[in-house]
Amino acid sequence: MFKGKSGVGLTRFDHIGQTVSNTDFLSASFFYKSLFGFDIDASQDLPDIHGLVVSRTALSKDKRVRIPLNMTNARSASAQRFIQKSKGSGVHQIAFACDDIFAAAKNIDSEKQLPIPQNYYRDIEARFGLSSEMIRKLQSHNIMYDQNDEGEFFHFYTEEIHGVFFEVVQRVGDYSRYGEANAFVRLASQARQEKK
Repeated sequence: MFKGKSGVGLTRFDHIGQTVSNTDFLSASFFYKSLFGFDIDASQDLPDIHGLVVSRTALSKDKRVRIPLNMTNARSASAQRFIQKSKGSGVHQIAFACDDIFAAAKNIDSEKQLPIPQNYYRDIEARFGLSSEMIRKLQSHNIMYDQNDEGEFFHFYTEEIHGVFFEVVQRVGDYSRYGEANAFVRLASQARQEKK
């Protein structure tokens, strides 16, 4: 998956995603809050082509440890498929931070990257007013993009391996979210890959 011997430019863990059953969602949040004093973000709905996935993040006080927790009530949604594969709750996503997303992407086998459809790039070009050169660079490496008042967020995913996938992210400025606006595209791409 990784090219070369000098590493791929990853600097640290950015966040680790955990999928839990719908009956354990509240208790998992309470576990991180009571044991470690983590803050718990408000829940967000992530649209999956097979139903909604609900996500909330357990966050350390210094914001260095981030653990998004996901669950669903939909039998075929991504979170439920993971639980079926792994025979229970567990870590489904490991996200690494980097300082140069394009350099990192070049060092990871493109055949192992999660493919992102072309219409996604037309959408963000119109939504954010990105230059055609930037769109070309993003598209050539399956890199997704988001921005808000705090800064910018670049990220790409690997294909799933035994139900687990990796993400590489670059945060610019004080961007503190996870590119949630891109979740439905990622979930749909993962569902397509599972059918192959």
